[in-house]
Amino acid sequence: MDARVERRGTRRLEGSKGDGAAMDLGTQDSAALGLRVSWELDVFGRGAAHTRQAEGEYDAALYAAHAARAALVAEVARTWFGVQRLSAALEDARATVTIQRNLQHLLARKMDRGLAPVSELARVEASLWAAQADEVVLQAKWDASRRALLVLVGLGDASLDTLPSAALLSKPPGLPHALPSELLTRRPDVLMARAQMNAAAGGLELSRLALWPSITLTPSVGLNWQGNGNSLRTGYWSLAGNVLLPVLDRPRLLAQAKAQGARAEQAVIAYEQTVQRAFSETDQALLQMASDQQRLDMLQRAQDRAESAFQAADKGYRAGVFDLIVVLDAERTYRQARVALTDARGTALNHAVQVFQALGGGWQADASWVPQS
Repeated sequence: MDARVERRGTRRLEGSKGDGAAMDLGTQDSAALGLRVSWELDVFGRGAAHTRQAEGEYDAALYAAHAARAALVAEVARTWFGVQRLSAALEDARATVTIQRNLQHLLARKMDRGLAPVSELARVEASLWAAQADEVVLQAKWDASRRALLVLVGLGDASLDTLPSAALLSKPPGLPHALPSELLTRRPDVLMARAQMNAAAGGLELSRLALWPSITLTPSVGLNWQGNGNSLRTGYWSLAGNVLLPVLDRPRLLAQAKAQGARAEQAVIAYEQTVQRAFSETDQALLQMASDQQRLDMLQRAQDRAESAFQAADKGYRAGVFDLIVVLDAERTYRQARVALTDARGTALNHAVQVFQALGGGWQADASWVPQS
């Protein structure tokens, strides 16, 4: 659209009066207002191809953001379960220190009465120092893991006491009831690959349509006005069109269409690979998670039996029935059973994170901790 306004003064230099003096004809005003537009007729569907390409690119960027968010959530979950596992391991180490300290006190009393040799006390004290060293290491790892979790949730400068210190690990959820087809509508990487495929298909259609002619209409309307005594107003309109057909540029357009076709084919292959990888990852994660509960039940029974054996050996040693070696062996078996159960619980929770990450979400467990800003 354009507009123009002029104010023009006119003076005749050659006089028309009898004395030959110049005559001032006054001031002449003129104005012009015009509107010109250009409109390309979408005869062959270029607009739909542009829309498909733009929507595909937008959806791909959106699903990429969802994938990054899902990866962050999974990392937070794994770190949180790691904090719980280290907390439980720290409690196990403290329990071991307590057991060894109780044995040390018992042996010290026996040695004072001449009922135990110095070598047995030295052996228990060595185990006590080793257990205390393990406690120190686990305490440092637990603090570092809690700090990493606070950094992940945006509270890097918060106190470590912000997090709960419960040693009990969260119970892994049950196997989700999901259909295989849900992966295609929930996993961000699958949705992103499909969006990229749609964008590539739109670009391929555009490259093909570039070989066809383009038809452009250029309508225009306007108004002219002149004032010099009597005003004069005139209006006009016009309708023009042109057809552009690429002739000399056709080889370049054909090469671009061929290259875009190869990119579209790559997008299709990438989508197929993403879908296959999604099903494979989900299947493997479900298989790993399926055996976790059975393994936890077995390890729980093993820990209970090992605890019973240690308590019986401890009572027998205090009564003078068993030697120290029996108590230490029972305590070592009990300690190994506790560690195995704690590690298995942490592994089961990590498997649960892998399953729900492979499924694209769906975790329904209640949140046990909400960070306070």
